[in-house]
Amino acid sequence: AAAAAAAAAAAEEEEGGGEAANEVGKKAKRRLKRLSIAELKQLVSKPEVIEPWDVTSADPRLLVNLKSLRNTVPVPRHWSQKRKFLQGKRGVEKPPFALPEFIAATGIEKIRASVMEKENAKKLKGKMKERVQPKMGKIDIDYQVLHDAFFKFQSKPRLSRFGDTYYEGKEHEVQLRQKKPGVASDELQKALGMELGGPPPWLINMQRYGPPPSYPNLKIAGLNAPIPEGATYGYHPGGWGKPPVDEFGRPLYGDVFGTAGAEPAEQLAPSLSRDNWGAVEEDAEGSDDEEEEDEEEEEEEPQAEVEDAGPTLQEMFVRRYSAETRPWIAFHPDAYEVTVNVALSDDASHEGGRLLGVFGGAVQPLLRAEGDATVHSSRLLHAVSAMTGGTRYALILFFDRRARAGRRTRWSTPAAAVSKVEGRDAFLEDSLAAPDPLRLLS
Repeated sequence: AAAAAAAAAAAEEEEGGGEAANEVGKKAKRRLKRLSIAELKQLVSKPEVIEPWDVTSADPRLLVNLKSLRNTVPVPRHWSQKRKFLQGKRGVEKPPFALPEFIAATGIEKIRASVMEKENAKKLKGKMKERVQPKMGKIDIDYQVLHDAFFKFQSKPRLSRFGDTYYEGKEHEVQLRQKKPGVASDELQKALGMELGGPPPWLINMQRYGPPPSYPNLKIAGLNAPIPEGATYGYHPGGWGKPPVDEFGRPLYGDVFGTAGAEPAEQLAPSLSRDNWGAVEEDAEGSDDEEEEDEEEEEEEPQAEVEDAGPTLQEMFVRRYSAETRPWIAFHPDAYEVTVNVALSDDASHEGGRLLGVFGGAVQPLLRAEGDATVHSSRLLHAVSAMTGGTRYALILFFDRRARAGRRTRWSTPAAAVSKVEGRDAFLEDSLAAPDPLRLLS
């Protein structure tokens, strides 16, 4: 009986262990959803700002975009360390003090060393006599040389740049600010044994495995750019390997043969007004006299025809959607002429949150990638579907020919939105018959 009870208990433990093994914890799920460092580097224009712990942030895409902006000051690395600042130098040998270069160039260090050598060579009696009756002028040096060293040849110390914060071990790092990816200096080419105008030694592996993922826009000759004039492909000394092509002879990574034409000019968004917006309006009572003077001047001078400059920017803001904060936006029109909706996050990076529009006689979703801009009439009924996971960011811009007071109008349902607008039948017909909105890729 005891053996049977023990066997039953062991079986229950095995079943419990199997169920626990099949269940995936929340931490494991978060690890599976994390982006790798290479994927984060592909999202920004400055991959060097990506750090290993950026993948564990709450919103890594927003974080790396903020870090890659111009004049962004990075957080010092020692802030995340549990050890106190500069406590890791206990076992590091401190280098001896060295005179600055402009002082050492005067030769005073050698003169002082020779005097110290004579002092050490003296006997005890001579040293005691020197203490009682010290001699002056032992170091014979021209003071004009010292004057020139301090006032003519003095070099300025190295100053920190904007946002350059000192942290422990920074003096031992190699300065890479002057280095550019893909550019090999003459010293590097000589050290690698490269011939003048020859291929780099890493070209063969790049042709086999692809370009570096951290620099997707880097042009590399023989990989995604044509090779120099006079060079040939092949594996002989000075050869540029084999161009990466598919089974039909088409390049895999770019114009490796130099046969593609010039890139088409980018389509730019409508011209924006450069006038300052957000200025404080003047008091109406205090400007009555000025208005009367302006009216008199207008009556005297003939009115010139003013051309319509088109819609100008009236309002813009960034909106964040998530299942907890802003799960959805109902169908609504906007109280402006033109609406521009720029996707700051890819639709594949979150669940739900699709931009919907009523056009072509039906409600249609607009699938967008990061950077896509949807330009449509503000009278077009549009909405955002419910968010079920992730975070969605969008930049909203409103354009109009004249400034309008107040924010945009929003209603809870399409029927309520139509009932709020004069001529609801014509409004609904115009929205249903509207063409596909203009899609611009920034």
